Amino acid sequence: DALRDAGLLDETVHGELRESYDFRRTIECRLRIVKNRPISELPTQPDELVQLARRLSYATGDTSRMLAAFGEDLQKQADRVRAHFLDVLGRARDAS
Repeated sequence: DALRDAGLLDETVHGELRESYDFRRTIECRLRIVKNRPISELPTQPDELVQLARRLSYATGDTSRMLAAFGEDLQKQADRVRAHFLDVLGRARDAS
C-alpha cells in the first residue's frame, strides 16, 4: 500500500501484488492448520502437497492435474511478483 501511495505502483500492479500476497498467506495459513506452527516452506512429500492442494480448493479427481494446477498458480504468482519487483528496482536505479 505504501508503494502505491508513494506513486511507485499503479492500481493494477498494486492489485496484482495484493492478490499474490493473499495467495501466499492463504497457503501459509493452510500449512499452519496442519502443523500448528508458522511455516514458510512448502512440503516436499507428494502426499502432503496433495493435502495442501485440497485445502486450497484444488480438489479434482485426478491428483496429478490438481498438483499441476496448484504448481502453475504458484509459479504464476511468483513470476508476477518477481517481474514487478525488478521493474520497481529498475526504475529506482534509473532515478538515482
